[in-house]
Amino acid sequence: MAISKIIGSGLGTLSDGVTITTADNTTQLTLKSTDADASAGPRFDLTRDSASPADGDNIGRIRYLFDNDASEQTEGIRIDGVIQDASNGTEDVAYVFDTMIGGTLRERVGYRSAETVFNDDSQDIDFRIESNANTHAFFLNAGNDKIGIGTSTPARQLSIETTISAGGGTIGLTTSDSSTTGSLGIIHFGNNTDSSLASIGGLSDGSTSAGALLFKTEAAGGNIEERFRISSDGSLSTKTLGTDNVRFGANAGNSIASGGNRNVLIGKNAGTALTTGDSNVAIGWEALKTEDAHANSVAIGASALALQNAGADAYNVAIGYNAGAAVSTGIRNVIIGGEAGDALTDADHNTAVGYLALTADTKGSQSTAVGLSALAAQNFTTSTNANNTAVGAFAGDGITTGKFNTTIGCLANRATTTGDNNVMLGYNVENSTGVDGDHAIVIGVSVSGASNDFSFGKESNVVSNDFDADANWSRSSDQRLKKNIVNQSLGLDFINDLRTVKYKWKPNNELDASDAQLSHLRKDKEGRKEDHEDFDGTILNHMNTTVTMHNFIAQEVKTALDTAGVSSFGGWKEDDFGVQQVSREMFVIPLVKAVQELSTALDAALARIATLEGKSSVTLEG
Repeated sequence: MAISKIIGSGLGTLSDGVTITTADNTTQLTLKSTDADASAGPRFDLTRDSASPADGDNIGRIRYLFDNDASEQTEGIRIDGVIQDASNGTEDVAYVFDTMIGGTLRERVGYRSAETVFNDDSQDIDFRIESNANTHAFFLNAGNDKIGIGTSTPARQLSIETTISAGGGTIGLTTSDSSTTGSLGIIHFGNNTDSSLASIGGLSDGSTSAGALLFKTEAAGGNIEERFRISSDGSLSTKTLGTDNVRFGANAGNSIASGGNRNVLIGKNAGTALTTGDSNVAIGWEALKTEDAHANSVAIGASALALQNAGADAYNVAIGYNAGAAVSTGIRNVIIGGEAGDALTDADHNTAVGYLALTADTKGSQSTAVGLSALAAQNFTTSTNANNTAVGAFAGDGITTGKFNTTIGCLANRATTTGDNNVMLGYNVENSTGVDGDHAIVIGVSVSGASNDFSFGKESNVVSNDFDADANWSRSSDQRLKKNIVNQSLGLDFINDLRTVKYKWKPNNELDASDAQLSHLRKDKEGRKEDHEDFDGTILNHMNTTVTMHNFIAQEVKTALDTAGVSSFGGWKEDDFGVQQVSREMFVIPLVKAVQELSTALDAALARIATLEGKSSVTLEG
């Protein structure tokens, strides 16, 4: 079917509604222009020629109508043009597309003077942009108000996903600027009051090929400021008024002023009072929190050196929970271990290493406690140079106000409390005198020694010297400790076989070079023997060659022992190299035997004399 109204050379105006009806699917209306110039054609005009145009006037509508399954004519699509501003010279028009959704026309796209809006009716209508290889290159999930890039299931307000193997979603912020110090991009964090309360920014770090990251935050009532920087070389720094400081944690180093330099402060309130102090390290909750203007202290651990404010460069080192927690004006202390030295206040030059080492002392100075609970009970309440040394678990842990004690060994010297000047070396060694025992020297394992005695050995085998009296050596000889007791045979014959001599020592270089048992005594100053490739050719002398010695010849002693048929005598032995030795004090035993034999012989002689003289007894005078 065709319709036409020809006026002159063109189609005229039809003044009332026209319906074109066909019974097939052929084109109902074709607009055809045969014009050959560059102007637009054909044209389709919708014109609203109002005598009083106004903002909001609908200037045209195209509708797509259909019958629903109830034979009702239904509007499926609507396209409207609407005047937004009818003012001459500033005209604005909106172009709006609506579609039928759930029985109601809903705006899908609106082109307005200031914006282009998708889904202005806030319906659950997803928005998707497909790229060449990704069906969801951009995806808005209207139902949960989330946007996905590369994903159909965004889990956050913005989710970015990639299908690249071993890859991840990326965001790129770049600039076309070639500045060597300018910004490369910033991510801001804010709210409806302040759009930038925190930010992460990139900037050129002195070169167009070097970049740094800046982290900024804004304090209440302040401005957004740089707090932390990662430089292009990987170094980390925090912004302070001082120089080269690093601080992490709430209030850590937050008082540093100009002049406070090279401090490292990590943990809540760590070094919070520092202003102009230098070169301090505080790591841990409230570590070094009171120190303000002084330098060179190290506090690592919660509350380590928490109260220190020495009034001078302290040079204290405290590592561990509560280590040195009460130190206030004490200086040059080294404290390592949980609750080690935690009561010290005005105390100097102490070393405490180990859990609870030197834990009770407040004002004692110059003590060394190394080991679990070493010197744990020591406590001087007035400034005192204690000069105690204890090394080992629980070493000297009973000492309270004793001084000048040296204790080395696990469980050593635990009984002493107020005693002074004791030296204890070994496991479980003690002063047997009591809590106030002093001047005992004890070496061994599970050995006890009295005050003013030097005792050494092992349990049940103790040698002692009472050095404030006769200074003689004694050792255990109780019959109750012995078995297989027999008389020993060395006596007068053995003594008569010995030769007493005096002599001087040879220097080491005069020792027989061919004697293998003496080769270990012929060494240079570096301890190298003559057969060493680096031997320097000079044998170092270790002997005192000027003193005159009085003793036996060990080889002659061995010969005398062989003659007597005795091999168990401790007065002679060989060392590991085969060099022979003698112990002079061991010769007291055969001497006693010799005297006994002489006494017996003398008694017999006196008896014969008495018989010869016809007397019943003989008295010797003089």
